[in-house]
Amino acid sequence: MLRTAPGASASSSFWINDASYLRVKNVEIGYTIPRHLLQKARIANFRVYAAAQNLVTFSKLIKQLDPERRNTVVQNTSYPQTKLITVGVNLSL
Repeated sequence: MLRTAPGASASSSFWINDASYLRVKNVEIGYTIPRHLLQKARIANFRVYAAAQNLVTFSKLIKQLDPERRNTVVQNTSYPQTKLITVGVNLSL
């Protein structure tokens, strides 16, 4: 869609922005310690993990604009995506 500037009589592609983006939404990484290393401590299972949601977004848009939400430069009324990082341990005796 071509927009016309106020007071201008001709349409222009000047107002069109490249809205392409790459977003890392969900990532989880973990490590389970082998059982033969846990037998002496009488532990059945031991796993360490870290997970992240909405980790990073690569975009040419200005930082305040979220490409997945309806935004305007004049009035950005949407809340940003919440970044969540979780670290945990699973332990079974």
